[in-house]
Amino acid sequence: QRPKEKNMATKFIYFDDEDQSSFIRGISARGNIDVVQEEVKPWPEIIKFFKEKQKSIDGVILDQRLDEKSKEPLRGSSLAQHLRTWSSEKKMGLKNFPIVLFSADEKAKDSFYRDTTAQDLFDVRYSKTSMPPVEELITLADGYKKINETNKLEDLLAFNTYITASDIDYRLVNTLLKKLKQGPTHEFARFFISQVLLINGTLINELVLCSRLGIDLQKSGDSYIELLKKISRIKYKGVFASGWDRWWADKLIFWWESTFPDSESLSMLDAEARVQLLNEKYKIQLIAAEKTPMSRSRAFWTVCVGSDRPIDIVDALRIDNDNLYPWQDQEYISNDEGVKPTNLKKWKQVHPMDKEQLNKLKKLNIKKRPKK
Repeated sequence: QRPKEKNMATKFIYFDDEDQSSFIRGISARGNIDVVQEEVKPWPEIIKFFKEKQKSIDGVILDQRLDEKSKEPLRGSSLAQHLRTWSSEKKMGLKNFPIVLFSADEKAKDSFYRDTTAQDLFDVRYSKTSMPPVEELITLADGYKKINETNKLEDLLAFNTYITASDIDYRLVNTLLKKLKQGPTHEFARFFISQVLLINGTLINELVLCSRLGIDLQKSGDSYIELLKKISRIKYKGVFASGWDRWWADKLIFWWESTFPDSESLSMLDAEARVQLLNEKYKIQLIAAEKTPMSRSRAFWTVCVGSDRPIDIVDALRIDNDNLYPWQDQEYISNDEGVKPTNLKKWKQVHPMDKEQLNKLKKLNIKKRPKK
């Protein structure tokens, strides 16, 4: 896609019953995006507004609580539901565009996170405690336009002679094809973002990429940038790619095997061995990642959900999530995180089958504590 001219800035309409002028100035200064706040209106006026203005709108940002200072008894999830319904009905003539939730955590806890149906209405969710990444908002708008233009999966996922549908779990391919055929746009978009982009499996994020290559991301500096150029072929370049850096997981293994044909398999090598091979091959100076204090292995393959530290699954505990699709990776926490949680909100509890192991680790940790 061609870069936008400044006068073609991505436009998001923002509904919030509190003045957000400082937020709008801040986010508009970060990129080619134009955020316009609208007052909360009665339903008939909202319908009229979107019908009249939709051609100039690329996306919508909603606060969850729209009734604190406004007289209208309206919530962000209610407005999102109506927008999704209207865009699904041809007689309404409303186009599909991304809908983003931007709300304070304490507001969302009571009225949003308990309602799984409401969660499915939004493409992504951000907390008001920080500024949303502009590149993610822009790529959401661009992605919707791309999906509206074509229902060809090979175009949306940027297949080529190196990466084809046969390289991907057939169940994922069939699911995506079905959603493209049935429509509407937001169903495909939301599913792809939440179940493919944001969960490691078919695609992996930068932390998992570094874990599997044994690299300390923070310490490797320019050498890491050089390595990324060498593996650019396996980077995901399809819809929404400019907002979320992802790599094809299976192609990483294929690349390793073709680049180091005499080496052991990637998963069998420890971080030092992986980094040594990479440094020798490309004349760079990557730094190998270190294991957590309670880990034994440095044959890293994933990251701890709580701490983002690289771990081998032999030193990990599964988190309680039985609702994974076949193409998604099981998520883990390190033994360290289980014994001394640093971010319990991100993983909540371990899998029932790993609770006994966690209890053993806690008892061992108590025994090892020095006496005062």
